[in-house]
Amino acid sequence: MGTGRLLLPTSATRYDMLVEVPRVYSVVTLLALVCYLNGLDGDFVHDDIPALTTNPDVLGANALPAMFANDFWGTPMSDDNSHKSYRPLTTLTFRRANGCFTIYCLTRLSLTRVVVESVES
Repeated sequence: MGTGRLLLPTSATRYDMLVEVPRVYSVVTLLALVCYLNGLDGDFVHDDIPALTTNPDVLGANALPAMFANDFWGTPMSDDNSHKSYRPLTTLTFRRANGCFTIYCLTRLSLTRVVVESVES
């Protein structure tokens, strides 16, 4: 049985936690990255098409401030058809990576998608 006393972590255990937690997150991110890498050379499918190839926010058709009022799919949040999935930093990352639609740029956009999805995991 316990003594009923509260045991506080020592500075050694706090240091171990500071080292161990980032290590765990790094391993999870690396595993997710490995899983997503097989899609790097594939075509855009399913939700990639409206989210990346026809989204006016990603394509640069909408002004930058308007992007922050739209959902992930480029629809205004106030619209009844909006999914209300608000991810402006992800959309901004895709917009930055989407310089053009040559094969080089599509690979760069796919790589950006892989990295973002791995970190989000």
